[in-house]
Amino acid sequence: MPLDQVISSNELLQPLVVNPQHGVPEAIERLINEDHHPPIFFALANLWSQLSPAGQLVDLGVMRSLPALLGVLGIPAIYFLARLTFSPVIIAHLTACLMAVSPYGVFISQEARHYTAAGLFVIASLSCLVMASKNLIQKQRIPWLVSILWIVINVLGMGVHYFFALTLIAEIIALIYIIWRYRNYWSSINNLIFQGRGILLAILGTGAGSLVWIQLWLYSRDDQMTEWIKNSDRTFLDFLNPIAQSMATWTTMLYLLPIEGPNLIVMIVFIIFMVFSILAWMTPLFYRGIKEGLQEPVTKLGIELIGSFTLAAVGIFFAISYFLGMDITRGARYNFVYFPAVIVLAGAGLYYHWQQPVNQVANQAINQSINQSLEVNPEISQPHGWQKFKQRVNLVSQKRNGVILVLFLSFCSGLTVATNLAYQKYYRPDFLVPIIQTNSRSPIVIATTHNTLVQTGEMMGIAWEWQRHNQTDNSVNLSNSTDLTSDSASQNLTQSLPEDSPEDSPKYLLVHQQERECLGDSCAASKVLQEQVYKITKPVDVWLVNFQAPVQLDRCVPQEVKTNVAWVNGYGYQLYRCN
Repeated sequence: MPLDQVISSNELLQPLVVNPQHGVPEAIERLINEDHHPPIFFALANLWSQLSPAGQLVDLGVMRSLPALLGVLGIPAIYFLARLTFSPVIIAHLTACLMAVSPYGVFISQEARHYTAAGLFVIASLSCLVMASKNLIQKQRIPWLVSILWIVINVLGMGVHYFFALTLIAEIIALIYIIWRYRNYWSSINNLIFQGRGILLAILGTGAGSLVWIQLWLYSRDDQMTEWIKNSDRTFLDFLNPIAQSMATWTTMLYLLPIEGPNLIVMIVFIIFMVFSILAWMTPLFYRGIKEGLQEPVTKLGIELIGSFTLAAVGIFFAISYFLGMDITRGARYNFVYFPAVIVLAGAGLYYHWQQPVNQVANQAINQSINQSLEVNPEISQPHGWQKFKQRVNLVSQKRNGVILVLFLSFCSGLTVATNLAYQKYYRPDFLVPIIQTNSRSPIVIATTHNTLVQTGEMMGIAWEWQRHNQTDNSVNLSNSTDLTSDSASQNLTQSLPEDSPEDSPKYLLVHQQERECLGDSCAASKVLQEQVYKITKPVDVWLVNFQAPVQLDRCVPQEVKTNVAWVNGYGYQLYRCN
């Protein structure tokens, strides 16, 4: 990407043009040299991008369909995990339903990123953990095939996202807890080691296989990419943030109202209602379900195992945030590390409220309730058996109504995310482009300071949205005079890179600087900006977008920007009119 010079939108968007000659090896090489992510998902994404026509901009629908498809695969995958963990099949059904409608699941599935892929590996690794733990408790030898499969899953998971390592650490902690919890099952430590040698093999194999990813991470690690999650001030607010942010993310795994809508009053009302319903209804509902599940032999071990894993993962997040000064709770997407476990626990919690009363204590409670109602209304005591049956059905239905309501609210919450009324996109160039078009009178140059690939993506978003916006306008004009079903019309609307129009399409300037933000009078980015603007034919409107350096522009006057939008996600901007 050309830096420190004015470029066209064609040059800026060139990396997004599908080129069959640039395959997986080239993608991995560029990823290693210019980025800090592991390569497995992006190698798959490179292959997936070939579904778009060659020589044209990659199709957004194609690229977003890959993580969406992986998110859909998470539904049967988590059903399998819940089926392995608990013997009642209804828990697997409830868990799959929750996964299908989870607003958090929708959130990570609609982005063309690697979080749903990593989530699938979390589910697969947890499945191996469950199988190994059950074999260990039942004093059965862990099959070598399970151990080898576990190693492969874990090593590939590390190659999808480095934070998968947190999943592995949490699994080890959960295993240690289960071994301690059921320590009386083994006559000696030697007996435990003998029966658990399959687990030891999995741990050693995972460690050895992950060395290649650790080495790659050390090679490509860039501290500037994590600046946004570092805690520097250590204020009281910094202390509270991880707790508040974590609680917010936990909630959105099941429930999320439209709290990012355009109306502030409506947003506040939804937030208040959401907090009240969580504290007064949902939390007691799940707490009681989990508490009762710990008393049932069919769910006890599964809840202890998945619950200890979840608590361990949360503890790791807090430890990193508080002791290492890296508040990873700021990125809700990072919670993919334990998101599937939360869904499984939620399914187990709903099971108590769905199941028929099968134990003696529950039957006695229902019979007592029936008898009390019959004493109050003696006129309905005949026929006695039929009345008992009706009361039993009513009580069970009341319990199930709570489960149905949870699923319905989760479904509505998923729609809230899909319609961008919650978990809004980090960057909204679709808001910024109309603002620039409305307020500009001269040729446009959009400038930013460039520190990492993040800023390149920010500018690409603007260029892409500008082109899409113009294509929308052209398609409206075309529809007035052309049959859109014809081949010629389809070719006109193809997402190719058109020739830039000096009057319509802005130019772009990415000014590189080593630090994320430069302060003072000696910033190189400020000088480069001044030099490049000086070379441009005047008049020109210079839009500084996320420009993290002092501005020194001769014969340029800052302008007030007229807009009906309070803020634009991901973009700060200032207009300078230069003559």
